[in-house]
Amino acid sequence: MINARGELLGIDTAILGNNGGNQGVGFAVPVSVARNVMNQVMEHGKVVRGYLGVLPQNVTPAMADGLHLKQAGGVLVGGVLIGDVTPGTPAAHAGLQRGDVILDVDGQRLEDSNQLRMRISLTPPGSTVNMRVIHDGTEKTVAVKLAEMPAD
Repeated sequence: MINARGELLGIDTAILGNNGGNQGVGFAVPVSVARNVMNQVMEHGKVVRGYLGVLPQNVTPAMADGLHLKQAGGVLVGGVLIGDVTPGTPAAHAGLQRGDVILDVDGQRLEDSNQLRMRISLTPPGSTVNMRVIHDGTEKTVAVKLAEMPAD
């Protein structure tokens, strides 16, 4: 998939059409993700992903009320709720706990759990990320050294 200037935007993966042709809705992998995968395969012989070890959940408006995650004017702070922490993982070693809310990673605000997954998976294993977290109503910054995502 290219733009009007001929710049690569993404790699087409599927086209959903009524007649089996190439008209309809197209799906593509963003070029930044495809390039990252290509570089990893060339360097490591496989795709290597960062791993945190949490079960992330989107923060619903009801959860935000219960966790007091709204700013003045009722604006949702954002963030990702930690539904569970796997023992022995980078998150567990850093002291993250079930019920914590991750607001940002290295200063980049999180809107939903997909953003957290993408940011962590694209960060090289062994890297340390700083997370702004709300734990028991108190905001703190936690440094987490990511591991490599297990094959299973």
